[in-house]
Amino acid sequence: MPKLNRAESHAIGGLVQDVAALKAGGTVIDTEKIASYDAALAELALIKAAASGDMLFSITPATKSTAAASAANRSVVIKLVNAKGDVHSWYNGTLTVAATKSSSAGTVAADDTTPTMVNGECTVALTIGGTWVKDDTNTLTLSNQTILGQTVTGGTSVETMTA
Repeated sequence: MPKLNRAESHAIGGLVQDVAALKAGGTVIDTEKIASYDAALAELALIKAAASGDMLFSITPATKSTAAASAANRSVVIKLVNAKGDVHSWYNGTLTVAATKSSSAGTVAADDTTPTMVNGECTVALTIGGTWVKDDTNTLTLSNQTILGQTVTGGTSVETMTA
C-alpha cells in the first residue's frame, strides 16, 4: 500500500479527532476541513479500487497520422487511471517503454526508456529523424507494469506516415 503524504495523513488524523469530538457532543467542523477530508477519502477510495485491480493506462495519442514530409518530434502522455478515467494521482513510480520503427531510413528514440510517473502521469518525448515514407510507423510501447501486486496491461502509441 502506498504511503500517504503528510497532508493526507494530517487530514485523516483530523477527521478521526473531529469524529471523536462529535461523539463526545462537540459540533466544531469547518468547511476547509471537510474539503480536505473529502479529498483524502477520495484518494483512499482510488487506492482501494487500485488494490482490487481497477487500473489501466491511458496513452495519448493512441494513434496519429502525419505526412511523411512533416515527420517531427512528438510527445506521448501516459496516465494511470481507473475504469471511469479518474487519474490515480496517488501513484508515483517508474515505467518501462521502448520506441520502435518500421522505417528503413527513419529514426526514432525515446528521451527516457524508464520514465517516472508523478501523481499518476508522465510524458515521454520521441525524437524523430531521418527520412520517412508513406506507411512507415513509429511506435512507443509501454510494457505491462506491476502496481500494488496487480498486473496493469501496457499499450502503444502508433504514428503512421501518410503521403
